[in-house]
Amino acid sequence: MRRSPSASVEGFAELDRKLAMVEAAPSPHRKAAALRAGARVIGDEERRLVPVRSGRLRRSIVEIPDATNLPRSTDTIYIGPTLKDGWYGYMVEVGLGYGGAHPFVRPAIDMRGEEALGLVLSFLGADIVRAAQG
Repeated sequence: MRRSPSASVEGFAELDRKLAMVEAAPSPHRKAAALRAGARVIGDEERRLVPVRSGRLRRSIVEIPDATNLPRSTDTIYIGPTLKDGWYGYMVEVGLGYGGAHPFVRPAIDMRGEEALGLVLSFLGADIVRAAQG
């Protein structure tokens, strides 16, 4: 019977240490800042695209981490009209009123989503790379 050659692998302790550091990076504060920066890109586009009569709907578009009915976490952010004006924003978006649909949310995501994601990744990527090198 032939014996297979034995191999030894070293460095798992160091790899585990670096993976733990990467997992801890970035901080919750940094994650929240990255999401706010990316959300601002989408929110600005929504405000640019929303049809304006009185301007109230445009002024109600927010980027907030603690919206009603969303989990509270540094990994979640709400972008859109406030709860008070959300029903009207929905009607404008899908056309449940007199004037037909005037989408502004979906087009904002379609047009600026990649940019927003890139911004979030640039915020977080630097922290992750630093942690992996440490």
